[in-house]
Order: sequence, then C-alpha cells, then structure tokens
Amino acid sequence: MKYLIRNVFDSIKDKIEKKYDFLESKKIIISGMGASGIIGNLIEDYFNFLGKNDERFNKLIVVNKTYELPKYVDENWLSICISYSGKTEETLSVLKQSLERNIPTVFISSNPEIENLYSLPHYFPLVVPKTDLPPRYNLASLLSGALSLFFEKEKIFDLFDFNSNLHEKNDEIVQELLSGKIPVVYSDYRTKSLSERIAQQFNENSKIHCVYGYFSEANHNQLEVQPDDKFVYFLLRHNFEHERIKKRFEIIKELFNKKGIKYYEIKSNENDLMKAMLEILNNFDYVSIKLGMEKGVPFDQNPQISYLKERLKQS
Repeated sequence: MKYLIRNVFDSIKDKIEKKYDFLESKKIIISGMGASGIIGNLIEDYFNFLGKNDERFNKLIVVNKTYELPKYVDENWLSICISYSGKTEETLSVLKQSLERNIPTVFISSNPEIENLYSLPHYFPLVVPKTDLPPRYNLASLLSGALSLFFEKEKIFDLFDFNSNLHEKNDEIVQELLSGKIPVVYSDYRTKSLSERIAQQFNENSKIHCVYGYFSEANHNQLEVQPDDKFVYFLLRHNFEHERIKKRFEIIKELFNKKGIKYYEIKSNENDLMKAMLEILNNFDYVSIKLGMEKGVPFDQNPQISYLKERLKQS
C-alpha cells in the first residue's frame, strides 16, 4: 500500500538532504498543525528519551499548535515551523512572529516557494521531497526533514529501517471496527505522540471518532469509564517502558480480561524508540486506511476540512 510510512520513505529517500545542523540548540519550539504538528510530538518524545543518556539531546522542546508564538520564546530559541503545503495559516502566523523577533527559524515544507519567502539571515527554509499523496501520508518526508536538523543521513536511514511487517490480526481489527465500535488507543508517556497520531488517522482515513490517552495519566481518570461493548481497546507497547508502566499495563490487562473487555496489544520489539514508534504508526496507517476503504468513505480526501479552509479564505 503506497500510503504506508515505510513505502513513502522508500520512494523519497534518495532525495533526502542534510542542509542545516542545529544539534547545539538547547531550547526549541516546533509549530505545526495536524499531520505536520505530530512531527513536533514525535521529536519531543524521542529527544526526551535520548536526553536521559546523551547530553546532546537534553533539550527543552515545546510543541505549539496555535496561531501564536509564546511570549517567552526569544532569540535564544530555535523555532521550527512545519507545513507540508507551506500555506497553513496558523503556522504562517507563527513563522512571521518568529522572524519579527529575530529568532533563528526553520520552515519545513514541500513547497519550493518557501525558499524565496523571506531574505533574512535568521530564516532557514528546508524544502523536503514532495509526493502525489495527501499531506497526512507524508509523515516520512516531514519527519526525515526535521530529523536532518540534528542527525546525519545515515542515522535517518537507520531509523526508517524499522520492521514493516503488519500485525497478524489487522484484518480482524478492521472487521471489529466495521461493526461500529469506537477505538480507544493507549500508549505510555514516553510515546504519547503515538496515540494522538493514530486517533488523527482514524479521524481522517476512517472518518470515525477515536478516544486516546497515555499511561499513567489515563489510569487516573479514563479507567473509571464503565465497560461498554461499543469500544475496542488498543494497548501500544515497546521495549523502553518504565518498570511501573509495565506493571500498569499488566494490571489493566487483568481488569480487561476479568470484565470481558476486548483489547489488542500491539508491541514493537525494535531496539530504538523512534523505530518502535514508526513501526506501530505504520501498522495503524494500514488499519485506518483499510477501514476507510471497507466503509466506502473517501479515505484519501477530507471534504469537511477542505470546506472549512475554503470558507476561511473567504472571511
């Protein structure tokens, strides 16, 4: 399926470049919306993990999904703005504010027009490879571009060389969801970006609602929701969980089994946290797209979002 992360990466990898190096930046704000915004969440999760053992990645990272640049962000920060189209109005608003404050600013987009958008010494346009796919399927392009600000190409190639075998129960999962059940997705706090991205993909590809959260925060509230056969649960696992989080997952499984609650455990055994996240995301891209296809909805189009954007242009 050409829409999957691994397949998209394989189609663009020969075009990946390392244009800038901002590894020394200690305070970073990453702004973007939707599929572009989730890049910031993935970077935040990964660097928070790496920073425990590698001082180079011990950074303050803020993910911003608004029209405004926080007042505390000044020229001592690096501002990364991400918009696949180069036209996202929230991101363009933050881009303008960043440059007005003389903040070193990277603009990541597939639109070559961004190279001539500003002629300023603190403006760093980064044009990433473009495909014929809708923006949300270009996570590989945007993420590899963002990673290139801190890693060499060889490292990026390795991160995308994750296990791309799909879960053996994917088709069963699709049938479960075709019956009208609502997915509930739980990751752990180290990979909280996963549950958010997967929910977005169910929203856009399958045109369904999705509940999501992460442990242990969800254990303090969502656990009290009464069992209901309207839901099917997904537990996202990896090899880098905190010991107490592992225990929480096992206790939750005990509770689910006692109450007869349907759940699927989706685990990656990759030896790198980013590779583990990409493997899990690749799998759920398949599930959400296949579900959209089976439902007969326009999985590769977003008519309601397109309508909203057109109306905003008129106002």
